[in-house]
Amino acid sequence: MNVSEAFKSRSMKSMLGDHLLRNGLSTNSNLNMLPAPSGSNNDTSSLTTRHSKVSGSIFSTMNKLVKGKLRLGADKMFRQIFSVREGEQLLKAFKCSLFTTAGPIAGRMFISTEKVAFCSDRAIAKVATPTGDSLRFHYKIVIPLRKIKRYNQSDNMKKPSQKYLHVVTPDDFEFWFTGFVSYKKMFSCLQQAVVSET
Repeated sequence: MNVSEAFKSRSMKSMLGDHLLRNGLSTNSNLNMLPAPSGSNNDTSSLTTRHSKVSGSIFSTMNKLVKGKLRLGADKMFRQIFSVREGEQLLKAFKCSLFTTAGPIAGRMFISTEKVAFCSDRAIAKVATPTGDSLRFHYKIVIPLRKIKRYNQSDNMKKPSQKYLHVVTPDDFEFWFTGFVSYKKMFSCLQQAVVSET
């Protein structure tokens, strides 16, 4: 959801209105904040300062609200794509790539209280049904936390800033993930999930 779509939503508008009222402004007070015409003796510096503070706090509030909506979207996506047990909670979702024999596949890693899961952003196969519809299949993996034998951080020798997550299961099957926007957050979240599982 982009900011303009978020702003159009009724709950976003009401939250924004609440924010303005908490800061002593009504939602229809835009005209009161315009500077006085040039040549007037009115002191507009306090209005301008107040306007910039309110504008900054409005954008800050909108960013928080949009991030909250995105988090709810990730939780909904997680529950639609994967089977989720009662009481299982999504901890965090991260954009990343999974390395396969066919090359890297872009998608999302989901870390929950019970599993690490990955789903590709794009379908890897399309199959036509007898009714003429097409079914899309995404690349998905699910690794229960209790089945993680070990997980390691690994650096790219040519690009030290590029880090990999190496996950190994008890049957010695290996998964390699890379391309995280915030590798430290992902690794910390995974550590916490694995520790709480054991």
